[in-house]
Amino acid sequence: MGDPFRVLDIDIFPLILQHFDTNDLKKVALVSRSWNDLIGTSRQCMKRVICRIERPQLQLKMLEESVRQYENFKISPHGHYQELSEILTHFYVRNVWINETCVKEVDHSEYVNLMRSFSDTVEYLQTGDIATKNANRVITIDFPKLKKLHCSFSNRSAFSIFNGVNKQLETVILSSELNSRDEEFSTHENIITEFLTKNQQITNLWLLHLEKLFVYDISQKVTQKLRHITFTTNFQNLPQHVRENFIRFIKAQRCLEAINIMGCREKSILTSIWNNGVKFRKLFVIDCNYYDELSPYDLEKNMNIEEIDFYLSSSVHAYFLLSAAPNIVAYKIRQLSKQLLEFSLQLKKLKEIKFQSIDAEALKYYKNLCYKSHDKKLPKLKELDFFDYLNIDKRLNG
Repeated sequence: MGDPFRVLDIDIFPLILQHFDTNDLKKVALVSRSWNDLIGTSRQCMKRVICRIERPQLQLKMLEESVRQYENFKISPHGHYQELSEILTHFYVRNVWINETCVKEVDHSEYVNLMRSFSDTVEYLQTGDIATKNANRVITIDFPKLKKLHCSFSNRSAFSIFNGVNKQLETVILSSELNSRDEEFSTHENIITEFLTKNQQITNLWLLHLEKLFVYDISQKVTQKLRHITFTTNFQNLPQHVRENFIRFIKAQRCLEAINIMGCREKSILTSIWNNGVKFRKLFVIDCNYYDELSPYDLEKNMNIEEIDFYLSSSVHAYFLLSAAPNIVAYKIRQLSKQLLEFSLQLKKLKEIKFQSIDAEALKYYKNLCYKSHDKKLPKLKELDFFDYLNIDKRLNG
């Protein structure tokens, strides 16, 4: 059996062996063979095993003496930033998840040292919620191999660390408590605009609750070659021009392939993107329920959209969006009903429907059609694997 979550802990092997008498060579050989089939040889194993550091005060000494060359770390620092930096500098660190909630600010120099300890090798970095203190001067770090950054920060000094040279950085997920701090977004030169301007190579950008980034029009200054953009927004309590600046920014991205809208309750955001000439092929609407507000009259025909993913979204909206996308080729939905299937068969270019579950009536109806219509090209139905359906990261990144 494979590992559906693609996360293996370092203590799996002892856990397996403790069920056997280790003197029984046949059973040990069987376990070893299963282990190798699952995660490969010892060298390959280190690429997939995640070393969890949840109690640094107890684990760091053991880690220092370990002969295993771990590459992946899930860390709960609990204030031990300096000690961690001294240990991690001896490993070839590729992937780091830092589980930290901002209960108190971290000393800036200690946080910088931790980042420096793996900056030359890290490819994926999730920072946790960070805020630093005692930042006497701005320190930036270069991450030459970093490809994906997931950063949630609560003050300027914490995020300024990542304003170095990141030539391979492609995917960035940004969220911030700065959204509630008006002074940070009172000028064009806020910390996020600086970062985006410096990293024009980013192709996949997530902006989570960063509406105030668009108090000013940044569409001319920040012109990424974005292929994917994901956002969750709430413009309800902000002036109209902020919403307009956001749409301007989206329209300025000339290479867009996919837009992912997360938990958005504002109909005008969807209709502005759909109707105003923003060119993209894929739309992912995640938990976007507009209740009774959205109607088929709100949406113009969009000739560019070919794929839609209705993740945890109302099936009522599926009718409206599919009706307004004449060139739709494929869509995904949680539950496929007979009514939606009948409607979908009228979409001339539709080739595939993926679903997590299907009504018995819909399945029976489809099978009868297949039996009767040998010549007719019906769209293919494909059931999504449970883990495939829940794997948001994979779906958001195409």
